[in-house]
Amino acid sequence: MQNLWIWQHPNYPNFSFDKSVINTITNKLEQNHEILKQDQQKRSFKGAN
Repeated sequence: MQNLWIWQHPNYPNFSFDKSVINTITNKLEQNHEILKQDQQKRSFKGAN
């Protein structure tokens, strides 16, 4: 796949997106964010002792 500048895209500026794919990725990012926050809190708590 060739990298294009946004204005070189064949459908520019009329892009389309699959909302279900974006939602899946967003949900996974939110889950990973929560895991990282919990891990950070555990490490901060251990350092306070």
